[in-house]
Amino acid sequence: MRTWGTEVSVADEAGSRAHFDALARRLPAVPSAYHPSGALPFTGLLALLVGGALGAVLGAATGLVLAAVSLGLFSLMALLIAVIAACGFVACITLVWGLGVAVVGGGLTFGGLGWVAAWTTARVGKLGKNRNVTAAVVIAFAATFVAWSVVASVPPIVASFVPPSSDDFSLNGLVHIFGDYGWFHVVVLIVGLLFAFVMAFVGAEDEVKSQTFCEPCGAFMTTKRLPAMSLVVAEQVARSLAVRDMIAIVDVLASDTGSDVEPTLHRCARCGAGYLDGRLWAHAKYVDSKGDKIVDRDWLAISTQLRPEHALPLSRLPDRKD
Repeated sequence: MRTWGTEVSVADEAGSRAHFDALARRLPAVPSAYHPSGALPFTGLLALLVGGALGAVLGAATGLVLAAVSLGLFSLMALLIAVIAACGFVACITLVWGLGVAVVGGGLTFGGLGWVAAWTTARVGKLGKNRNVTAAVVIAFAATFVAWSVVASVPPIVASFVPPSSDDFSLNGLVHIFGDYGWFHVVVLIVGLLFAFVMAFVGAEDEVKSQTFCEPCGAFMTTKRLPAMSLVVAEQVARSLAVRDMIAIVDVLASDTGSDVEPTLHRCARCGAGYLDGRLWAHAKYVDSKGDKIVDRDWLAISTQLRPEHALPLSRLPDRKD
């Protein structure tokens, strides 16, 4: 069950694109009004380094757990293929499923490794009041590389303690398939590292940018989840923001019961200034040859900086419950 957005039935894929285009014309995507200042105090650098070390440990642990789960699933698929082959045939769909498990498992392993390392790095960096995206990304890359190195070194180490087997589908055989590195393993590991770096970049950048900071007061802002908005009300809010009619915004938010736009108020507890963001969620459903298909889209539709006198009325609204 979806919490956000209205599901609209359309005829086909083209209809879903037309639906999203129509929504984008009514509430187009906007850039975030908040931009980290780039400040990197000494405490922030120390916190990032500590976060990087912790991120490397947690990233490696995440990668190893996901790799173990993926290996277990792949082993079950290998066993299934062996059983089917013993019956005199091998179904192509079984091979496809086995390949799919390997690809998805590898993606989750390396992607999860990079994201956890980066998120931990940036999150701990917040304790030192870091606002520098580049520093967080660079240290997250270092943490990711260390975590990747640990994960990459475990299979050959394990294989060195396991006797080889002529049966590739046995446990010992599978251990050596994954642990006896050749050119194919190297290619997979390099691709995995690049994917881990991509996830690390996304994780570190998003985390730092989401940490709204009041530069004059030297403090992070608090986050308040405001009542949800319908599409029509969100359009009214966007128009009211243009003329800073905060009374009108408070009135419609207090009475609206929609779920299309998720508004969030970021506000400094000291000076009262802040930012208002609103994320639009949309869903389109249609039927194709494979059955029901649901396409989801979301984008930042409202983002504006607020002076203390404009943020104060919004801060008095009740917290959103969902």
